[in-house]
Amino acid sequence: MPSQPLYPDNYPGAEKFAVLCEGDRTGYEAAFLRAWRDAEVPTEKAFDIWPCGTGCGLSATADAIGRTVRIVIVEDRDFRSAADAQTECDKLLADRERRNVAMRGWITWGRNEIENYFLDEAVLVPAMTAAYRCSEADVLKALDAAIALLCPFQALQGAVAEVRREWEATEPSSLIVASRPSWTAAGLQVVDAAQVERDLTTACGRWRDRFVAAEVAKEPFLGQRVVASFKQRLAACSSVTRASPDWLNDWAGKEILKLVRQQLANVFEGPAREPDRRVPPVQWHGFRNNNERNTLDREIERALQPALVKALWDHTVTDAAAPMRQNLDRLLALLQH
Repeated sequence: MPSQPLYPDNYPGAEKFAVLCEGDRTGYEAAFLRAWRDAEVPTEKAFDIWPCGTGCGLSATADAIGRTVRIVIVEDRDFRSAADAQTECDKLLADRERRNVAMRGWITWGRNEIENYFLDEAVLVPAMTAAYRCSEADVLKALDAAIALLCPFQALQGAVAEVRREWEATEPSSLIVASRPSWTAAGLQVVDAAQVERDLTTACGRWRDRFVAAEVAKEPFLGQRVVASFKQRLAACSSVTRASPDWLNDWAGKEILKLVRQQLANVFEGPAREPDRRVPPVQWHGFRNNNERNTLDREIERALQPALVKALWDHTVTDAAAPMRQNLDRLLALLQH
């Protein structure tokens, strides 16, 4: 039986459920979940949307509000296989349940991140042709170029993500040995500080042995595995094209979408956040640094977002086989009392 909220009167939202996602309050995740909720979710399953920034923010927010409301989390898959990602989510779910957080589910998007769903041609083409007043061929040309240009980036991101989980497993929480006072018949008894030191020394030895042998770093800290993984991935993705089956599910869609819009913005007038204004073609090479370039890119992204979200929603409701539908069905099933 899942935990119920312990302090529901202290929840700062209006609904009985909270869906936590990555991104910010004006991001793709929140906007799309809002469109789905308002159009299809039954009243008894209505939920508040809590964008949490990064994956780390999901855990923190669940801890902060999860004793006042029922929680469902959807996070990015982030270069993990679907099975590995769900195994990790299940562990995080069980950990929160042990802490009396009123969890109802913890899942990932079926693809690497939500931006991957905007890259379906049925979504990307109508949104971008309308925004930039260009042709389908122009959009697909930009998509083809983005896929080819991002091969080294995708290989590197995948390789680092592969070993990051091993790096994170060496986090020294095991060094927190017994050090609290304990209850005895005579009352509270202070711990023996000398015993704490001995236990800490032993724990440090065990912790160090996990990644150092004979003063030489073991993998993954030696670094050979991540380099080998990068080379293997680079060779595999060097032949990837738009027709290849895996990039749409497994690559970082955020970066592909970024290069598509930047290429189109480089050639065509584009939308601005003000409805009566158009942004002239952008000479991206003319900025002094990436910070300035990214500032304008974020403005353009925000102007494009409503059209992309609408195109994804239209595709989801008109095509029974739309890939996003499976995510929504899973989320709806988790919104249970």
